[in-house]
Formats: sequence, structure tokens, C-alpha cells
Amino acid sequence: MQGLSDQYGIVAAVTDDDNRATALRTAMVDRIEHGFPHLTAPTLQVVRRVPRHAFVPEVDLATAYIDDAVVTRRDESGRSLSSISQPSMVAQMLDMLDLAPGHRVLEIGAGTGYCAALLAELVGPTGQVTTIDIDPDVTDEAHRHLDANGYSRVTVTCADGALGDANGAPWDRILVSVGAWEPAPEWIAQLAPGGRLVMPLALGRIQRILSFEATAYGLRSRQVLAGGFLAQRGRDAGPRSTAAVGEELQFEAAGELPLVPADIAEMLAAEPVRIWTGVGLAYPSPYDGLLVYLTVHHPGMFTLAAPRTYLPDALRAWGLVYGIAHDGAVAHLSLRPTNPGDPETSHEVGVFAYGPGAAGLAARIADDARAWQHLSHADPVFEVYPKDARIEAEGAGAVVLDKQHSRIRVSWDADPDAIEMHLLDEPFELILNGAKTIEVRSADRKRQALRAGDRIRFTCGDRTLAVRVIDVRRYDSFESLYETEDADRINPCRSIAAQLAGIDALYGPEKRSLGAVAIELRLLDDPDGPHSTA
Repeated sequence: MQGLSDQYGIVAAVTDDDNRATALRTAMVDRIEHGFPHLTAPTLQVVRRVPRHAFVPEVDLATAYIDDAVVTRRDESGRSLSSISQPSMVAQMLDMLDLAPGHRVLEIGAGTGYCAALLAELVGPTGQVTTIDIDPDVTDEAHRHLDANGYSRVTVTCADGALGDANGAPWDRILVSVGAWEPAPEWIAQLAPGGRLVMPLALGRIQRILSFEATAYGLRSRQVLAGGFLAQRGRDAGPRSTAAVGEELQFEAAGELPLVPADIAEMLAAEPVRIWTGVGLAYPSPYDGLLVYLTVHHPGMFTLAAPRTYLPDALRAWGLVYGIAHDGAVAHLSLRPTNPGDPETSHEVGVFAYGPGAAGLAARIADDARAWQHLSHADPVFEVYPKDARIEAEGAGAVVLDKQHSRIRVSWDADPDAIEMHLLDEPFELILNGAKTIEVRSADRKRQALRAGDRIRFTCGDRTLAVRVIDVRRYDSFESLYETEDADRINPCRSIAAQLAGIDALYGPEKRSLGAVAIELRLLDDPDGPHSTA
């Protein structure tokens, strides 16, 4: 064996197991990079660097480097309480956070400490990472793993994560590693201006991982990712009920089950009313967007775990049948290939309904599926408002979800190709009034990708305006940009010195070192664009 010194000054011995672990980790990250080519180099580098097996020492090396979650703690009934998350999912969430050296990060859900180690690598020695968990056994384990692997500067706290950490606030980034019923008001209050929150949001019996940005009213989602985590415990644990019928049927709902499980089972044994909707899904059938749409529109959705021989025609997602109950009837989705001779072809969505009122329920869900098809090109947008906010479900497919601490409006973006950027009141008004025709930004990845013809949707609080990009001019620095561009077209109300001072206050040295872009823009003529309210 030979000696090895890492960046933290820890001297260790390289063994055959170390070499095997490195080879397995390299192969795992290579597969992740191939499957998710959009992942950034810094994220992939830290996943290559941090020894995942050291955070699950009780499992063998091969298991530690499978791209899957590993349950590390269960309750007396066998229900999962803690785990180390799936590496590819963690990598995508780290990318959604858009971390930079020096960031202060709060993680809700400590797990084994593995994710906190990745966060520590990304924010560097000038950053700060605190991870919180409600379970003292979990925090003790995470603390041991982090200390043993050179990450003692990560703060591990045993507390209810719903409360966040006011002592460390404001946080530049908050990562929630548990499935949460809603963003806790404490998380929103403790998020720094311009900060970002990434979390798995529970929507009935499914979850979606969302990247939120802070707004004047609360939060607005930027990205949506399919996936899920173990449910949050503590003050904000979501409602849940389960029931079994015999030894093979397991029902579960968020809240009360809509009907008596034995009655549901009896209905499902009868002949269904079938409606084939004409809604097509391209192979291999990305139906998860349809499930999100149906979930937010049908609070009576439940799941059924059953053998494959039970309801063989039912669409199963993640091994479960998703049922909808309404007015004493129940229904589920089905798929059939458009070309029966070629299973790898597009599919048509069907609705099978049972019980009294089955025909009406089938027709209603079929109409919902057709409505979703017109919106399927767009990701849903989630806006989080205070509990007392007076908001309406505006737009096609929009719905307002009332949670314990908040109201969440879900809508489907009519312009999914528009690039979203946030503005303060003054520049927003100047663009709206035609007095500002150049927007200045750091030349980060998002702005480097801008091209003439792109659309931008600027947001300011609950207001939006839409513009067309006429030209994008790139500069090595903001100083060189102002030597060339007309400062009055950037902000006619402020001198060049005042504008540069504002840029220095907005961007840290890392962002300024990327250079600058001048985005020449023009308001769109769409009457619902510049003056529309979100």
C-alpha cells in the first residue's frame, strides 16, 4: 500500500479496497454523466471525489456504488426512516441549487451525511453547510461519517427541520432531502434575497422535486424533476392513511382514504366502463406529467399496491396503480399501443371506471386527460403564497392547493420556451415604459446561452412582462461593457458610476469574473404579455 494526502490534510493508506472503490465510483459517475448529459462539471467532479461507500460502511462496495438509494434505518414495522439518496438524483438536485464557493447552505434531512459532504465540496472552505434531522440516531451517524471523512466543518444539528435554522440565516441555498407537504414558512423567511430552495414537494401520493426562487410574495418554481424522497417527520409531516384488504391489496392515500377499501376492492372486481381518450403518449410513454395534472385536480387520488395479475390492464407507475375516487365511483388509467404489432410505439391513454357513477367519472377524467394534452409541452409552475393570500386559479388547467401554512397555485406555462429572469421594481418599470432597452447581466451559463430571437419573461413580485432578445453582446468585464454601450439605454435614471456600484453590490467576485453581457431587447406586442399578472 502507499500513502495518500487529500485536500483536508488527512493522510491515509491506499488499499486494494480503496482502488476497487475508486474504480466502482468512477464507473458509476460515468454512467450518470452518460444518462444525464446536462449535469455540470463541478457537480460531477464532487460526486467522483466523495467516497460514497464511506457513508454506508455497513453495505458492500458494489451496493454502495449502484445508482440507487440504500435504506439505512427502519422502524419496528419495517418502514424506511432514513437512507442514502440515489446518486443521480442528488447530482441533479445539486445542479438545481446552482451552488458557488462561499454559499451558505442549509440541508433539511441529514441522512448518512453524504449529501452534506457533497455540498461542502461545492461551497468550499469559505462556505458554510448545516444539516438538520429530527432523529438523534440519524444525526449521530451523519456526524460520525462526516468527521471520519474530513468534513468536520459541516454543522450537524438534531432538531425539527421544519423550523429551519434561524441562527444561521439568511441562507443562500436550502436543500430539502425529505418529501415535504409544503415549503415551511420558516424556510421561506430564512432564504436570502435571490436565494434558491430545492425540495421534493408532495402532491397527494406523488412527489415532484422543485427548484424555487424567492419572490416578493413567497416562492416561484424554476425547474421540475420527477422523483421522490422519504416523507418528512415532525411538525409538518403530511397526512397519510393506509389499509389492507386481504394479504395482497395495500391502499394508501394522502389524508383519509376516499372510500372504504373493501368497497373499492369489490368495485374493482366488476366489469369497468372503458373510454379511450385519443390522447397519445410517445414511447416509452412519459405519463408522469399526466399523473401530476390528475393529482392536483383530483384530491381523491389513492394508490394500490397489488400483484401484477391484479388489474392487469391498469397503468402502473413505480409499481403502483393510481386510482381516483369521486361520488362513489373509482377509476384508473390504462395504456394501449397505437400499433399493436409494434410494442415500441406510441400509446393511447384509456380510463377504466367502476361502481355507481362510473360513466360520469370516466368521462370527467377523459376530459382532464385531453385538457392536459394541450398543455403537455409545458412544465407546471408552482407559486407559493402565504396562507391568507387572495389568489385565483388563473389560466388553463390552473388550480390552487390549500396547505397548512400556505396556498400553492399550480399552472401550466403558456410560453415554456421563454427564459425567466427576475427584476427589481425600477428596471421593471423602465422596460415596461420603453425607457430601458438593454439589460445587463453576468455572463453565466444561462446568459451565455442567450441568442437573438429568444424570449425572456421578466418577473417582479407577482407581475410579469415578456420581451424578445434582439442581440446579445459579450464583454470581458462590466467596465468594458460600459465603455461601449449607451448607459442611458441600460438605466436613464442612474449615472454610469451608480450603475457599476449597483452591479458590484449585486454580484460577488466569482460572478463578475465571468464577464458581462448586454442584452438588447424589445417588448413583445402580445397584449397578454407585458401587462399580464402571474
